[in-house]
Amino acid sequence: MLAELDKIKSTKKIEWITPNGGMSIWVDLLKDSEKITEIAKANGIFFQHESSMDYSNSFGTHLRIGFAGVNEKEIKEGLGFLKTLL
Repeated sequence: MLAELDKIKSTKKIEWITPNGGMSIWVDLLKDSEKITEIAKANGIFFQHESSMDYSNSFGTHLRIGFAGVNEKEIKEGLGFLKTLL
């Protein structure tokens, strides 16, 4: 996943901190993450946007991208689609 995120970062403005563990990465899109998740979901790709985890429904720019239940091909497809949305 990190290699695919690096590919996106080479042409798009995104940021993240590589986690020491866990099963997901929080990626800052520097734009409205809720809109991105809506478009992705309509195309069969699931990302969690930051505001979905905040009960105050605040504006968010981060995506939580999980990698535990997906294979390398699915990661490449999902992040490739994300790149087109940015």
